[in-house]
Amino acid sequence: MPRDASAANAASDAGERRWGADEIGVVAAGLTFVVLASLPWFVATLGPDERATFRAWDLGVLTLLCVLLSVYATGRVVWLHFRPLGPEVPLAPGVEPFVAALAALALMLYRSMDVPTVPLAANVQRTIWLIAALFTVTFQVVFALRAVARTGFRA
Repeated sequence: MPRDASAANAASDAGERRWGADEIGVVAAGLTFVVLASLPWFVATLGPDERATFRAWDLGVLTLLCVLLSVYATGRVVWLHFRPLGPEVPLAPGVEPFVAALAALALMLYRSMDVPTVPLAANVQRTIWLIAALFTVTFQVVFALRAVARTGFRA
């Protein structure tokens, strides 16, 4: 028996689960989204030499809720990897992260369409970081949906 196969059998005998591609995708997208939340999403031109930037943390409760939902989806996937659900739970493990990521995507779509109003600003523009954050949350939803499609909605 090859060495890699025996190591895989030993890991499965010890009760350790391997990380699936969908789990890695949800976690990586969530962590990337948190990093992107600290970059400027909107830039307001106040004067000839004055600009103001707005990150996710500056844009209000809905945007913070969006970030928290994405972090919850990430944390839930990590939690479920190390502590699988028991047989009495009616939903499959991937449903909760999918619903949280989908809610984060809905809030992110709203935020990307709604430009904040800035008094005395001549112009408020979206930045590339907002678009990157939108795509990142979309990827998180796709990976979570793939996990639900693989395991089903009910346990």
